[in-house]
Amino acid sequence: MFLSRLGEKSGLFGILAPRRRKHGHAAQEASIRVDENEQRQASNNQDNGDHLPINNTNKSKRAKKVSDARERQQTLQEHIIRKRRLDAQQKAETEAESRGAFCKKQRVKYHNKLLGKWDDAVIVGVHYDDGPDKPYYTIRYQKEEADTDEDGNTETKWVNVEKQTTSERLLRVPFDPDASWELLK
Repeated sequence: MFLSRLGEKSGLFGILAPRRRKHGHAAQEASIRVDENEQRQASNNQDNGDHLPINNTNKSKRAKKVSDARERQQTLQEHIIRKRRLDAQQKAETEAESRGAFCKKQRVKYHNKLLGKWDDAVIVGVHYDDGPDKPYYTIRYQKEEADTDEDGNTETKWVNVEKQTTSERLLRVPFDPDASWELLK
């Protein structure tokens, strides 16, 4: 108590612990500062023709410019994230290839011996249960299936199939950033 009175009388209390202002008053001061800054900036830009008098139309133009800048920044950040993830995927695929293996989320061709054709597939899991030198893979691919209804009408549709296989039935596909990005999303 004694120190509080001493601080108030000497003026230190106002510096160390200033009293809070009412919310409306502070907001009004902030808007005055913003208006002053805008006017100062407008007077600085008068020479190059960027001067816009302060009114509702120009405020909306400024808001649009700010919005456009935020969109550009967000697009740039998304591009950076995409590049980093694609670089990491490509590095993982290269490392796996050097070991004679495949990595998760890698695009491959799967040899379907029953149908005698190669299907596009994606590795969704790598398993080392049989040892580090004999991995097996869980893959996902789409298979065309014919479906016959009660009336005898045949309809073909694509069905997602997930199965386990070994590297003998898989073939590497060249790295494609766009196709890989669809898998990484």
